[in-house]
This record gives sequence, C-alpha cells and structure tokens, in this order.
Amino acid sequence: MTKLPHFSGTLAALLILAFFFLRLDAAVADNGSGFPWRFAERYTVAEVFGDPRRGEAFTREYLKWEGAFFALARHPKTGLTYDGLNLDPGTGKAEMPRLFSAPSKECLDLALCVKALTGNRRAALAVSPQDPSRAKTAAVEILEKKVASYERFLKENPGYAGFLPWFESKDTATPAPDWRNEFPGLDNGEWLWTMLTAEHVLRRQGLSALAKRYKDYNDGIKNKVAKIFYDPKTGKVRGDVRFAPSWERGLSYVSAPGKCAYLTGEHGVHEGMMMALYVSLFGKGLPANGSTRIWSGIRLKRVEHKYGSTWEGWYGSAHESWAYLILPLRDLPEYGLLFRIREIIRTRNARDRGYPGLAASCLINRNRYADRAGIEGIGKLPVTENHLFAVYGAFPLLLECSKGRGGNYGLAWLINMLKADRMQGPLGGGECGSNDGTSVADVKTIDGSFTNVLALCGGLEKETKDMLKAEGRYERALVSVETPERLYERQWALTMMDVVLDTLRNEYVAAGNGRLFDALSGLLTDRGGTHADAARELDMTIPAVKMAVHRLRRRYREALRERVADTVESPGEVDDEIRHLMEMVGL
Repeated sequence: MTKLPHFSGTLAALLILAFFFLRLDAAVADNGSGFPWRFAERYTVAEVFGDPRRGEAFTREYLKWEGAFFALARHPKTGLTYDGLNLDPGTGKAEMPRLFSAPSKECLDLALCVKALTGNRRAALAVSPQDPSRAKTAAVEILEKKVASYERFLKENPGYAGFLPWFESKDTATPAPDWRNEFPGLDNGEWLWTMLTAEHVLRRQGLSALAKRYKDYNDGIKNKVAKIFYDPKTGKVRGDVRFAPSWERGLSYVSAPGKCAYLTGEHGVHEGMMMALYVSLFGKGLPANGSTRIWSGIRLKRVEHKYGSTWEGWYGSAHESWAYLILPLRDLPEYGLLFRIREIIRTRNARDRGYPGLAASCLINRNRYADRAGIEGIGKLPVTENHLFAVYGAFPLLLECSKGRGGNYGLAWLINMLKADRMQGPLGGGECGSNDGTSVADVKTIDGSFTNVLALCGGLEKETKDMLKAEGRYERALVSVETPERLYERQWALTMMDVVLDTLRNEYVAAGNGRLFDALSGLLTDRGGTHADAARELDMTIPAVKMAVHRLRRRYREALRERVADTVESPGEVDDEIRHLMEMVGL
C-alpha cells in the first residue's frame, strides 16, 4: 500500500498561502463606538498571526470575554451545563438559558475545570476572568456540584447505569423526552475520558475526598461499559443504547432503533473513537478478543484531496476532530501529520472558495441546526450549507498552533471571523454567521465556545496522557489506536472482500438462489447469526445449512483468489496477499 505523503517541507508554505488570502478587512459595525467587548477591532490579522505579544494580548482578551459566558453556562444549583444561551438579537445579552444538555457538553466543561486545576493560566482567564487567582477554587466548586448531580441522577435513574442521556438541565436533571430509556455512545465516550482525567488531577492536587467520589463513579462505569456497549454477536461497540426490562436479566441493553447502531466504520474514526478506545482499555469483562474485534470493524477511508491525503469525514466539520482535543493522538506521528494536513485542506479550501470563515455544523438560529457544513469533497455526505461560518470551526487549527510553531494561523482565522458584523458581544464571540454578512445566530452554545477555549489552553492531551500513564495504560492505548496507514489498508481489504461478495451474490441470484445467499453470507465469518437461525429462515435442516455454507465458503475462497490474483505481480504472491487481507479484517 502507498504510504502517507510526507509534507514537512511544504506545510509552512501551504498555510502561509491560506493566511495571505484571508479577507483581511472584514466588515465591522460601530468601529470605535466604545463597546469594550468589540476588542477584535484593536488588532489586525497580521498582528495576531506574526507578533507573539499581540497574539497573546488578543488571546487573553478573547478568553476574558468567553469567561463571561462560562459563568452563565451551567445551572447554579446542579453545576450541570446548559446547551447554551438564547441572546437578545439587539444587544447580544443573555435572554434565557437553553435548558437541555448532553454528556458532550459536560466533557468540555469538565475539561476546562481540569485545566484550571492544573494551573493553566489561559484556563484561569475563562474560568474566573475577574480574578484569575480564584480559578482553582471556582473549578473545585463546579466539580463538587457536578459529581453530586451525577450521583443523584444515577440514584434516581438506575437504568442508565451511570451513563448520561441528553437531559433537561433544571433543578433536577431528567432525561430529555426523546432520550427516555436511551443514551448516546458518542457523547458518553467524550464525557467519560474527562471524568477519568478529572479523577486523576483531583488526586494529584491533594483533593482526595473529591477524587474518591469521581473514582467511585468511574469504577461503576468501568464495571458496566463492556456489558452495555460491547455487542458480542457483532464484535462492535454500540452507538446509541436503549434499555428495557427483561425477565431474564432485569434490564437488557441493545442498540437504539432508528439511531446510530454501532460506532464502527467511519463513525469509529471520528468522535466515536473515544468510546471504542474507552471500552477497549477500561471495560471490565471484555472478552479476550474483544479489543481486536472492535478495531477490526473501524475503517479509515482514504481520500485524496489536491492539498493532501486525508480521511473521509461525515461532512468534514470541525467537530469531527473532537477526539484530538482530549486524547493524546498526536503522540503518534502519523496521526499528528494527518491532523495537520486536515487543517491545511480546511483552510485552503475556504480560501479557494472565498469564505470569510471556516464552515462547520452549527445552530443558525434558536431552533435550526445546519449540519451539512464542512469541507467540500472529503465527506461521505454532500456539503450544502457552507454559506455559513462557525467561530468554533477554528478550534482544530487553534489546537494545531498551540505548540507555537511559526505564525498562528488559528488566531488569524479566529480574528477574521470575529471582525465580521455582529460577531462579538458582551458574552464573547458569536456562534455563526452567513458569509454575506446578512445574518447571525441569536444563540451562544457550549460547543461553539468551549471548543476554542480548550484548544487555546492546549487541549486536554497532556492531562489525559498523564492519567493513562498513572493507570499503566498509555502504551496499550497507543497500540490499540491503530495507525492511519493500517486503517487505510483495512478499508482496502474490506472493499476487496465486499466486491467478492457482490460477485457471489450475483451468481446466486442468477441461479435463483438469492434468498439462500442472503441467509448464509453472514455465516462466512461466523459473525452473522447461527446455523439454527438460517435453518429456521430457510426451512432447512441444520446439517443441510452447514453443507450449503461449506459450498458457499469454498466458492468464496475461489472467487477471492481470482480477485487477488488480478492485483499481484506473480501467482506466488497470492497466498501471502490473502493472509494479509484476513489479518487486516481480523479473520
């Protein structure tokens, strides 16, 4: 297979081109009017990009005003997040909280509190802008309220087993109407990692009593996560889970109908990676081959863009890179390079198309979410809403630039978006706006704010790495997360095998045996039901089914050999290539 291209000699040049084509003089309303929160007007793109002192001054002001939102972003009694705030369209001030939330928002809130606890100066500006010296105290107060609310939710809603659904964030957290008896794997995967890191940092800070409460909660999750999220029949991690009473087991947990069934395929290389890795590393009772089976179903589909090789996204929205905020993925050089190339593609794509900002899935008003936004040409689904830009679309680039190499491209794109009309207010930066400047969203959300703030604080990579090392799981984590090249190879292998299956099905259909093929094909890998299931469906005896499977498997091997022979240079390479294919898909 072709190796990932090495871009080290051209990265700076590519990003500089993206920078110089930014719209340097975005429209600004009421310039010099005296509103202190319109601080972006006092800086230029060139200053924040190339002058570290001006860049730091801009960053500190940005974090201070985001801190005004941070103070209002959660319920004062429970400490649990709101989705965000509805804003007065005229003044930008808060009208009322959006009284629902999700574990993904808890993830970001916990992460910023953890950063403040470690003494991160930038996090202190957001957590306690009026008195940064009090940031640790403020963070502890929030963490105490949160764990008490988690404990209460578990006691009042035992069926959720400690996992969180989307919930109504009021005096008491209750499941949102469309998440009753269900909870999301993707969002919980994000939240659970910050729960572990919070426990570790609290212990390191000498807050042993609070650390123990987080540990007890985390231990409960570890004891149940494999049982609930790992499906032994398929070897996959469930996406969204539904539970129901069962006379055999008290409660049964299955994939929620009509939602995301499994965090596999492309779902496993976006945010879904976080739950897959959590189950692999911490799931008690996971079968010995469980981790291998989980990762064998995760595909990284390679996409060639004119600015580099990347992975196929859903839409290519910035939030698909969420895992990089929390996990130390960039400790793996190939993931670091892949992440960097992705941001080259994102910025140059925006420049080429004349966008004033970075498109990403976002709320465009209080009730409508525009999810079909991202990077044209790299997504599984077509991008149709890139007439909008979202301020949080800069967070991956801010994270990439947080290590201080060269000019700060993240700040350059961030300030360019903030300089647009009505994209600053008394609660910090705006949520999203239209490229033509005619509309802005009258909301501000945690996803739209805390992602940038956390990225400017360096993400949670270091703290998660320290936690994994303390748990003795760091090396195992890096081994579990397979390299992009290996995942690309697996996608190639699965595609090859799918082509062979399609060929066989066409043969069976032509012979009038399409129903027989559909019932037996899953048995080829011993993962698609049982011989008894197929016998009932086909009204055959089990021995007859076994004989039919034997014939199908023999023909499958012949067809696979024929297909592989067309891809290698000599017949002597066929057996080695087939063994490699089987290894790639975990067979």
